[in-house]
Amino acid sequence: MKLTEDIKKSIKLHSLKEAPKECCGLIVSRDDSNQVFNCRNVSDEPTKHFSICTLDYVKASDSGDIKAVYHSHPSTSEKFSSYDMLNSKGHDLFYILYNIEKDIFSTFDPKKEKTFIHDKPFVMGKTDCYNFVTEYYKSLNINLSDSPKTRDEEWQSKIPNLPEEIASMNPSLREIYDFSLAKKHDILLFKMVPGKKANHAGVYLGDKKIIHRPRNMYTTIENMSEKIIKKIYKIYRNEQFN
Repeated sequence: MKLTEDIKKSIKLHSLKEAPKECCGLIVSRDDSNQVFNCRNVSDEPTKHFSICTLDYVKASDSGDIKAVYHSHPSTSEKFSSYDMLNSKGHDLFYILYNIEKDIFSTFDPKKEKTFIHDKPFVMGKTDCYNFVTEYYKSLNINLSDSPKTRDEEWQSKIPNLPEEIASMNPSLREIYDFSLAKKHDILLFKMVPGKKANHAGVYLGDKKIIHRPRNMYTTIENMSEKIIKKIYKIYRNEQFN
């Protein structure tokens, strides 16, 4: 999709109007032209994340073909987050980002770009849930140590206290004791089966969303239900995000 000067101007105006919140919207094709459709950001943390209002999305889709998603970063990075890239891939939509502070536009084309976590299926000990966590942090230029013990289908008998082992190998992590205090990039460890050991890991994205690599699935982003939140066993935060 071509990012024209008219589209840039409209996105800039919307971004400045909504600042310090992130603005968001859609590019809709109708009458042989692409037009900007402003949407409401209904995220619980609108200064840090965006979530397009469902009603606005429906109205936009009724008016034409949705070609792209746009949002703003008032003062943070001009780069797309892992969450943005996965959503772009998942919905097969062109993404546009405008950074107000630096006055820079960035684009992400899901047909051309590759993400570090895309198209990796779950393989125990190689591309499993904790391996994903280390990949995610590596994309943030943070190296996390993995367990020196091989993870296979019998790993729980070999690594009896995985959360404690992860914490001891990574002194930059500190434990957070309440999910209400969780922040973006926090590591979540789960007890998926009551009474069993912690057996799943993922990364919190804020706004009650998690990015993780479930067993027998590819990397995915999901909304966290109260049922899933109750399965959280440990929360760890890297010192860079204190």
